[in-house]
Amino acid sequence: KISSAGSCFAQHVGKWLLDRGYSFCQSSLYDDQIASFAFGNIYTPRSLIQWIEMNNSINQNKLEHSIYFDGHKYFDLLRPSFNPLGFNSVKELEVARIGAVTEMISILKKTDLFIFTLGLTEAWKNKNGLIYPSCPGVVSGVFDEKLHSFHNFTHSEIMSDMEEMLTAIRQIKSNIKFVLTVSPVPLTATATENHILVANSYSKSVLRSVAGELSEKLINVEYFPSFEIITVPSDDFR
Repeated sequence: KISSAGSCFAQHVGKWLLDRGYSFCQSSLYDDQIASFAFGNIYTPRSLIQWIEMNNSINQNKLEHSIYFDGHKYFDLLRPSFNPLGFNSVKELEVARIGAVTEMISILKKTDLFIFTLGLTEAWKNKNGLIYPSCPGVVSGVFDEKLHSFHNFTHSEIMSDMEEMLTAIRQIKSNIKFVLTVSPVPLTATATENHILVANSYSKSVLRSVAGELSEKLINVEYFPSFEIITVPSDDFR
């Protein structure tokens, strides 16, 4: 049984597996995407760690600014594309979150192979360190410079988070195997001061380096060259 998570490219992986008859674990809570978990795109390992931590009673103070109320409805800033019309109460929103986390744990427990696609180094966070899947105010919520700030993960941060993520998943399923990929989809915008070409090169280089190092030093962690297949024009891959 195979499950996957990561950037938007992870959906292509899931679709390919389903189309070819593989035993792909798909979320029953999220019909809009081909995904194993009902979280939408997971652009950084820190985001997936946050969801796993919720199963272990994450510090509620960290979630303080994870819900937006517009005066009528409540919106989940950790899943901005899920139920875009909003929830009627905080309780309803939290129950939906718990359902998604419970399903994730259930799927991981039966997963033999987990595919994770590294997508971005750029992210937005609140003052408590909570990482958002998108900048508040883009899909839902309102950007507040007193609460929200930009963060561009370094190589050491991504490496540390990936090691923590792999360890956390192995605590759920001890004999699980991993395949790491790097999304070949280039950045089309950046919050850094760099030109988009420079920002894209930095991001992909960091993610590719981390994936390569982990696959070299850890047992049951392999790297699949989706990034190279798409970005390097060569008949050698065919």
